[in-house]
Amino acid sequence: MSGRLIEKHPQIWVPRDGEREFSGGSLEMNDLITIKTLVLLAEEARDKYVQGQSGVSSLESAVVYYRAALQSCPKDNQWRPGLLSDFGVSLRFLWEAQGDMHVLEEAISCQEEALELWPIGHPQRSISLTKLANCLFIRYNWQGDITNLNKAIELHRDVSSLHPKGHPDRAMSLSNLATCLLSQYEQLGDIGSLDEAIRYYKDVLELRPIGHPDRAMTLNNLATSLLTHYEQCNGIEELKEAIQYSRDALDLRPNGHPKRSKSLSNLANCLFTLYQRQSDINCLNEAIKCHRGALDLRPRGNPQRIGTLTNLGICLWAQYTQQGNVDDLDEAVLCCRESLSLCPINHPLQSISSSNLAACLKARYGQQGELKDLKEAIECLRHALHLQPEGHHARYTSLNNLANSLLALYEAKKDIRDLDEAIRCHRSAVALCSPDFPNLSMALHNLATSLFARYKENDDINDLEEAIRRYTEVLTLRPVGHPDRVSSLYSMANCLSLLYALQGDAEILKTAVNHLLESTEIAPLGHPLLANAWEQLAYLYADYPDVLGDSCNVQEPFDLFSKAINHPTASLKTRFEACIRWINRQSGPTLLSVYGMALNIGDQYLLLRPSIVARHEFLSSIPNNLASDAAAVAIQSQDIKKAVQFLEQGRRLLWAQMGRYRTPLDALKQVNPELADRFSLISNQLEVSATVSSSEESSKQSVEEQASEYRHLVDEWDAVLEEIRQVKGFETFLQAPDFNTLRLASRDGPVIVINISEKHCDAIIVQVDGDPLCVALPELNPSYFDTLASQFLESIELIRAAKEDSTALKNARRVINAILKTLWDDVASPVVIELQKLGVPAGSRIWLCPTSSLVSLPLHAAGIYQKNKPKLPDLYITSYTPSLSALVSSYQTKDLAQNTVEPPFRQLSGVHLLVAAQPDVPNEKPLVTVHEEVARIKTIVPSEFVTNLFGKDATHDALLQNLGNHNWMHLSCHGVKNPTQPFLSCFKLLEGSLSLLEIMQAHLPEAEFAFLSACHSAAGDAKRPDEIIHLAAALQFVGFKTVIGTMYSMADLDAPTVAEEVYKYMFRHIREGKPEDARNKLVDFRDAATALNLAIKVLRNNKVPVERWINFIHIGA
Repeated sequence: MSGRLIEKHPQIWVPRDGEREFSGGSLEMNDLITIKTLVLLAEEARDKYVQGQSGVSSLESAVVYYRAALQSCPKDNQWRPGLLSDFGVSLRFLWEAQGDMHVLEEAISCQEEALELWPIGHPQRSISLTKLANCLFIRYNWQGDITNLNKAIELHRDVSSLHPKGHPDRAMSLSNLATCLLSQYEQLGDIGSLDEAIRYYKDVLELRPIGHPDRAMTLNNLATSLLTHYEQCNGIEELKEAIQYSRDALDLRPNGHPKRSKSLSNLANCLFTLYQRQSDINCLNEAIKCHRGALDLRPRGNPQRIGTLTNLGICLWAQYTQQGNVDDLDEAVLCCRESLSLCPINHPLQSISSSNLAACLKARYGQQGELKDLKEAIECLRHALHLQPEGHHARYTSLNNLANSLLALYEAKKDIRDLDEAIRCHRSAVALCSPDFPNLSMALHNLATSLFARYKENDDINDLEEAIRRYTEVLTLRPVGHPDRVSSLYSMANCLSLLYALQGDAEILKTAVNHLLESTEIAPLGHPLLANAWEQLAYLYADYPDVLGDSCNVQEPFDLFSKAINHPTASLKTRFEACIRWINRQSGPTLLSVYGMALNIGDQYLLLRPSIVARHEFLSSIPNNLASDAAAVAIQSQDIKKAVQFLEQGRRLLWAQMGRYRTPLDALKQVNPELADRFSLISNQLEVSATVSSSEESSKQSVEEQASEYRHLVDEWDAVLEEIRQVKGFETFLQAPDFNTLRLASRDGPVIVINISEKHCDAIIVQVDGDPLCVALPELNPSYFDTLASQFLESIELIRAAKEDSTALKNARRVINAILKTLWDDVASPVVIELQKLGVPAGSRIWLCPTSSLVSLPLHAAGIYQKNKPKLPDLYITSYTPSLSALVSSYQTKDLAQNTVEPPFRQLSGVHLLVAAQPDVPNEKPLVTVHEEVARIKTIVPSEFVTNLFGKDATHDALLQNLGNHNWMHLSCHGVKNPTQPFLSCFKLLEGSLSLLEIMQAHLPEAEFAFLSACHSAAGDAKRPDEIIHLAAALQFVGFKTVIGTMYSMADLDAPTVAEEVYKYMFRHIREGKPEDARNKLVDFRDAATALNLAIKVLRNNKVPVERWINFIHIGA
């Protein structure tokens, strides 16, 4: 895709009136003296500005003096038209400096009045015609009204007729007329106007030989016209001639020359066009350098800044496509967006700026996969087309680019209507191409690409055959040496490989392979399609070894694939999608390696988004089952340790990424404090960027600037991380933990990881000693658990809505009991059998780490709830952990590398319990048992160790302020789950809710235990269950090592009992011995799991319905 380049229209020379003598006429002598004095002052002030001796304030003074002179000059005075004309020129200069349209309108009014006052035949009339035409042309450039341009051309033709051959001003009049004709071509596409403009510019150049003060201007204008003609007729000699004229013009305008920016821009445009023709990177580099030089000379407020920005943007886009530097792409988007923001409505450059911005946005979509970029690109292109009527010179480019963007949207959304529209746009673009049109090959190539995509969608052989015909035409137009031959060879090979699959002709397949081999041979190392060609070759060699004979060997396909995904300019998006394609198409020993690559690249791909909310939204680009399928393949390969590592690496991605910013650095500080401080500073900045949402009122440009700053921070973070890994003892710093580190999670009891995959389901028992044990769970699959989870949640909702003792209520409870039995039979029972074989005693602790939709099911309560039947809560003290790393972190309070563990026991005097209770908030049902819940806690925990925030004191700000001063917390309030934006799930308090995102910003390394007596506090994201995004997980992230929460809406009646029983057990030692010795008693936050198990038994003994007691779960240590 390419964007149309436009330099602000070639300059127009404006003649100065000669010295003027004033005679008395009908004026009084005093008035005459006043006018003459004012005019002299005005001309002196204007000349100072024009000569660069002073700033715009001198020009403003000149305008004041001229205005005063006119007020003193009667309308019928012979000198009034001259004053009006000079005043109009000063106003025009002031408009150029400030961009105020009211000033330009006044300048036009002055010139119109002056022209009316000059009689036909007066020697000054041609000058007034020129000045008025110039102002109208400027207004056309700014507002886009074609009537202004037509009137300017009419006036310039009148001037030319008054300046026959030999007239000293003929060069000026022809130059101005040519410039307007060039604009008429650009607006209407009339090639006759362009030919006429070139003819006049060449005449002007002959009239301005070397040494003429206006030769540089003429060289510029002629170069621009020749460049425009080349873009239509593809004559390379015209292009080279344009470049030489541009260089000659620039030589005549050294540093400090007021018009140097025009020559820099013209040369840059010509060089970029030559780069497009010959792919000479030196031309592109010089073009960017020239555009930067021009931009420096065109600050904000300069009308020509618009064109320079969009031209620089499209050059940076081209540099990105060659070298893959995302900084170039970021800057390109910013330049094009600023250009578009500066364009007034109907400005001639608005359509071009829209098209160029679209090209950059589509490229960024290809790099980062943000669908909003692609959708905005399509909006920009539709807008550009709206501004480009039939015949407009840039209409082809906009049609082509819109079609390409629609094709990309189809590939993302699979809506056939987008693909059909893309093909219609491509056909319209081809219809605009003459046989010698420079971009004919591009138009045909893109049409073929869309037809090929539609064939893959609907299997219509006509589409495939037409695509092959079109690609054949393209290859003829792109012989060896053509810079775009690589893409055509690659695309033709893809078509032929599918044709072979239909027809079975071995020669077709071999031709496809030869095309791919040629493309890899002629493509420069940085070519973006080189990776794709290697990947396609890998598939053909792997799929058809017998047909291709000796042209491949066993290892070659995977070697090619590895080259493809390790290609230096391949984007993360390209590399990740290539891994997924290989996984979906291939089998055998390479799969394990590719899954590892996919998990690594997917993690980096996700990090392209600055905020954690944006990363969550983007998770849809990563298959839900990627980690589980990887683990299943590892299990098939008998590599159980690798399976555990895959699950650890590919689940809970968002929390893992955020956790890296909080890695303890104590050990590093002892070795290299400066490096530790740098890493800590950058990590803090990245965390703030991830957890603070951008303001909705922020402009797109400011958001993009923030995104660019974020990417620079990421690059800096990566560089410092690499430095750290060079330090002895830190070689594996922040690398994915190995199994020996992960097994530490089972220090206090086995961890059972249940993997749910379409390939097969298994439970992996991780022990602190010995190898992990795999327990097969046959005949299970993800859809099985999806159904169970759906039935479970539906039953919970039915119970909430049903009346007591109703049939619906009884049926729902039967379904829940049936689900608990199923979970026992199919999951828990096989695991318990193995635990018993391992000698894990009854009543000891175990941890469950479920995956997929099993996360939403009450596995902790699995059992057959009949007398003398097995029930998991009666066999073991069951806790959950979202990952092994999370459990390891809850044990370790120092550096993970040092593996130091602080004893969890502490004296009661070290416990600081925050009890925050909010029973009544607006728009919510009052929580009637909160008072009793808090009262029971008070009877157990000595008041000197408790801070109470109740009712009006339990505000949003008060809770946040007190969190850092307490290591235990009991929170009793309404909890709200946000199903579409889980990071906005919250606890409802007075004066605002406390959201999950806000909680994440806290840093509480001393925190230990949290009891969340609130609805949905441990209810995760149903769409991405493996991410474990809920309020309890957020508290774990900020430092709480053990948390009690709820899976769904809790019954208000149960809160006092559960709280009482939990705290009775956890503070049981204070009832032993004398009361004054209580402060020396030991407490252990790890007692929370056993305490909850005992509390649940109380509920069960009290015949509390099953759906109420299974709601409570324990997470963590």
